[in-house]
Amino acid sequence: MIYLIQLISSLTLISVLFCWIKPMTRLTWGLSLFASCFYGPLLVLNLLIFAVRPSEFHFVSIAVLVGHVLIVYFKYRFDRPFSWFSMFFYLPAFWSRPNEIWKLKSGKAHFYRGPSPQSPCVLVIFGGGFIAEGPGQLSYLQSFLRSQGFHVVALPYQNLPDGVWPRPLNDLIEGTKEVMELKRADFLPQEFHLLGRSAGGYLAGQLSHSLASEEKIKSVSLLYPIIDIMAWSQEPGSNAILKSEQIVKKLLINETPTYPDLTKAIQPQTRKFFILSGDFDPFVDPVHSVLLAESLDKTNHSVKSLTLPYQTHGFDVSLYSMAGQKFRKEWLRFLTT
Repeated sequence: MIYLIQLISSLTLISVLFCWIKPMTRLTWGLSLFASCFYGPLLVLNLLIFAVRPSEFHFVSIAVLVGHVLIVYFKYRFDRPFSWFSMFFYLPAFWSRPNEIWKLKSGKAHFYRGPSPQSPCVLVIFGGGFIAEGPGQLSYLQSFLRSQGFHVVALPYQNLPDGVWPRPLNDLIEGTKEVMELKRADFLPQEFHLLGRSAGGYLAGQLSHSLASEEKIKSVSLLYPIIDIMAWSQEPGSNAILKSEQIVKKLLINETPTYPDLTKAIQPQTRKFFILSGDFDPFVDPVHSVLLAESLDKTNHSVKSLTLPYQTHGFDVSLYSMAGQKFRKEWLRFLTT
């Protein structure tokens, strides 16, 4: 049994290293899914074996154990704030590592370099219910965008408890302006696209409203977005799982957004919108996405709304599932036309 554990540990470590070195492909995605199921629990098992049966350990076993410890270190380094839950069951951010970490005034941004300096840039806003995760949360999607010809900058903002409103929005406004004004030989995009997921979708909508006059921002993509934050705080599903009522009370303790409901915040703009949701979402009711799409339609926005059946919150993590392929196809068409 011990040798079987060490064999699976070795295969997992090789999978991680391969995914780290190679760009995102079907093979590396499959390997990353395999490794994500094992690398956290195997670390604990190997530590227990090392403590109880040190005589069973040889050079290769020690090398594998050190490798698993390094996985946790890099997870901690690149995916802040660190989450023990995500260490065990979520795809490690460093498997699709950024080219650089930029130190902005609002925090550390992850930069994925596109194929040419003039490549369009996607500004990514992570989710996490205003309480967790960081710019490394969507690293699999950021790596995929890079492979499709985009620069990607994953923006930072402050989570709770320090990130009470309007600090998260102000952080993103400041970070967006700083990135758009940046002049580097390898980063000269002429157009930008916003992408926000879940709570990040709400912030992306607020950011689009705050920078409505910025002509370089061409589109806004919202994945499972919170649209009305006051309504979200009262929904049974999000309340039971995330304690959303408590989160919103802490978030809005000092100040309430001028437009808590995005359907009233997004004024007529020239930019287009993409909205993704799954109809089995327990965290954010898909009705949020439906109401926003209807509101955008009434104001003559160009909007593409995609609600996929039997899909839950975060199904985009499986880019090569049937639902993931549908999302990729429709979203790339949206971004490139």
